[in-house]
Amino acid sequence: MSDDGLGSATPGRGILGLRGPADRGYRVKLYDFRRPDKFSKEQIRTVANLHEAFARMAGTALSARLRLPCEARLSSVDQMTWEEYARSIPTPTLLSVGRMAPLKGRFTLELEPVAADAVVERMFGAPAEAPTGRTEPGLPLDFDALKAAYEDLKAAGAATRLGAVGVTDLEYAALEAVFVELYGRVAEAWSGIEKLECALEQVETDVQFVQIVPPHEMIVIATIELAIGGRKGLLNLVYPFQLIEPLVPKLNARYWYGNRGKPGETVGATGAWRLPAPTEAIAAGARLSVAELRALRKGSLVPLPGLDDGVARLRSGGAEVRTLRVPATRSGRRLRFEVVADAGADEAPLEDAGGASGRGATDSLKRSLEVFGAKVEASIASLGTSLAALEGKQEALADRILYGAAAGAEELPPSRSVARPFSELSGASAEDLALFLSNERAQVAALVLSWLDPALSSGVLARLPDEAQAEVVRRVGCLDGASAEVLSSTARVLAKKLAAMGAENRAAGGVGTIVGMLNLVPRAVEKRVVETLEKIDRALAEDVKRNMFVFEDISILEDESIDAVLGRAEERDVLVAMKVVQEPLRERLFERFAKVRGADESARLRAEYQAIGRVRLADADSAGFRVVELIRTLEQEGRIFIARDDD
Repeated sequence: MSDDGLGSATPGRGILGLRGPADRGYRVKLYDFRRPDKFSKEQIRTVANLHEAFARMAGTALSARLRLPCEARLSSVDQMTWEEYARSIPTPTLLSVGRMAPLKGRFTLELEPVAADAVVERMFGAPAEAPTGRTEPGLPLDFDALKAAYEDLKAAGAATRLGAVGVTDLEYAALEAVFVELYGRVAEAWSGIEKLECALEQVETDVQFVQIVPPHEMIVIATIELAIGGRKGLLNLVYPFQLIEPLVPKLNARYWYGNRGKPGETVGATGAWRLPAPTEAIAAGARLSVAELRALRKGSLVPLPGLDDGVARLRSGGAEVRTLRVPATRSGRRLRFEVVADAGADEAPLEDAGGASGRGATDSLKRSLEVFGAKVEASIASLGTSLAALEGKQEALADRILYGAAAGAEELPPSRSVARPFSELSGASAEDLALFLSNERAQVAALVLSWLDPALSSGVLARLPDEAQAEVVRRVGCLDGASAEVLSSTARVLAKKLAAMGAENRAAGGVGTIVGMLNLVPRAVEKRVVETLEKIDRALAEDVKRNMFVFEDISILEDESIDAVLGRAEERDVLVAMKVVQEPLRERLFERFAKVRGADESARLRAEYQAIGRVRLADADSAGFRVVELIRTLEQEGRIFIARDDD
């Protein structure tokens, strides 16, 4: 902007040496001589053409993988320094690094948090969101407008889970396949310029760990606008200048359109036979010593005995294809050869390919290609069968290692690949699974729980954080399914995490183990251990005493001992504790009630038992514990006797 002194500000009016109408404005672009542009306008337009094709292919690939309409269109292509780009992107973000063989260097493909979060949610079974409106194609956005929009997306990305905590192992395993597919589309987009092989190297969430070029190195950045269901985000492809420098001469309209044929266009038979091919005539020379070879200079004459005999060979494509004969008469310094077909050489038609000979050779070539294709398909099918069998053996071996199956057990057939997802987690503990899933997003936990057995999934759900339980259940209710690839990768990562814990970290010991030991030791040892525990760890001693003799163990008492217990216990406690015992024990207790208190009293107790109705399990356990405390007291007093193995 410049002021012309007349009270008006017109763009470009103050340019030194400007010649042209004074009443029109001119578009001005600031030029920084410290950071000169390395890509011309024509080269930028060619890069834009490449990435318009990439956007179409990426939208199709994402639609197929996510099972919902996805749109992608090119928003802008611009050049800047790596430092400017690194300052503009959010942290964390989903930043992948890859190579473009045979080019030297690396490039990046970035999914900003909003787009990445939408992809992750959908891959793990989130329901498809209704699109807010179709994104109409148009001219690329102005870079300043795009920068403002990107700032808004940074704020929205910070509110997503990925923008807050980054990527977990389960999410990375699922996203890796998406990046690999997008990298394949990048290679296809550049195929009009150069045949490249793009490979994924790493995925990071912080740009500080992705310093692929010096800060002031120039890059070209292609920004793709994504619409995934009802959510919009950006995808950025960043190419350093030093990476694509060998391709810069080809980034022009002449090369781009000159190498793009019509769809489905192939070279005809006539054109194929008329293609020029370099050839050379070779004649056998005399044997020369090393000294004679060293003495050769420009203009030296070398004897060619083969040519003197009138024999030479025609070489094309690195192979000798014909024998040549030199006529006896020569015209000056020019040599004319007569072609003599070799007995073992492939006969090539000397007529025009449009003739009968050309058609015959073409038909023969087609038949040969058909036979070759059939052999290749058969080999691929055989290889696929072998790989399926090998996969089944590997999974069977993993099961034997994890679950302790015998080494000679029957191996599972290749059909194991169709087993229920997450079946390998059936032996895992709810505590271990809850430990891993508590750090995952609710959608991931919902997908895993939906495939587990109800007994295991309920245990995991109960151990998840309180604030996450309701959201996980809600997402299980509206789960839209997930691809077999995502299920397989998720189960594989979880199995590896569980295996990393090792068998030595499995639950062992505890009060149950103590009770099991004390129930088998002599009475004196049990008494001494419990009394000592009461002095050094009273809480543990109480837990042990609570679990050593439970109410159901009253069945091991003799009838006289049961009579003594029923005579001292609160009848309400006995009736409530009887709610959780088996019918035979309950009838035995009522019979002992009749013996101790009489038939009428026993009938009254039966009626009161029925009147109590259903009780909470915790209340039944508490009542039973009070009866057990009475049993211990009576045993210490010597009024009852509990038989042990040593008695």
